[in-house]
Amino acid sequence: MAKMPGGVVLGLVVLLGFVAWGGVLFWRGRVVDRAAEHAGRHETRAERRRLHHKG
Repeated sequence: MAKMPGGVVLGLVVLLGFVAWGGVLFWRGRVVDRAAEHAGRHETRAERRRLHHKG
């Protein structure tokens, strides 16, 4: 195995870390958006029911 300079190894590790972190954040963001979308839909239905009973 060829020995690489520490800076190159460090750079690769940091780059891979950023890619992994970005992927995790992106995936979590998508899941949270989907959950918020569902929650918003249920909220509007509950609001409509509440307003209907009030009037």
